[in-house]
Amino acid sequence: MHITIVQRLKTTAVLEGENCTFDCLLSHDVIEEPTWTINGQLLVSDGRLQVVNNGRQYKLAIKPAILLDAGDVVFTIKDLSCRTMLFVREKPVHVFRQMLSVKAVPGDDAELSCEITKPEATIRWLKNGHPIRPSPKYVISLEDHLVRLVIRNATIRDSGEYCCEADGVATRAMLEVR
Repeated sequence: MHITIVQRLKTTAVLEGENCTFDCLLSHDVIEEPTWTINGQLLVSDGRLQVVNNGRQYKLAIKPAILLDAGDVVFTIKDLSCRTMLFVREKPVHVFRQMLSVKAVPGDDAELSCEITKPEATIRWLKNGHPIRPSPKYVISLEDHLVRLVIRNATIRDSGEYCCEADGVATRAMLEVR
């Protein structure tokens, strides 16, 4: 009996965090177990990666896709193989809690903060358009999704517009010290 691949794998592009599936349909049932690889690495069902065989239908589900999944996806059974590409685009950063303007009394610490969707984003703070470097005066922290700038011992000269940039996405607020 001559077995062929009736439905081949389709090239897929997803955003990191999205789910995707690859389907392959054979002309006849076979007893042999298939293998699935991504970039040459043999895949095993583990909760995030699910390999499902249903008669002549073979499926690989990736829930959710991560950046490392991108590459060459290959289905092999007996002497047949089918290959395609998975493209995984990096999820952009969003500010989900904007920075709020703050009023402070001279001598007190002033705190500005916002929350972002990607804690691993590159964070940059600016005051009136000029970069702020961490120092005893400016304490910059990132915990989970909360980005924080503490201005120690605030003075009237610390008043101005502050901006938090995360991979090019920005939120702004005013600090008024008086």
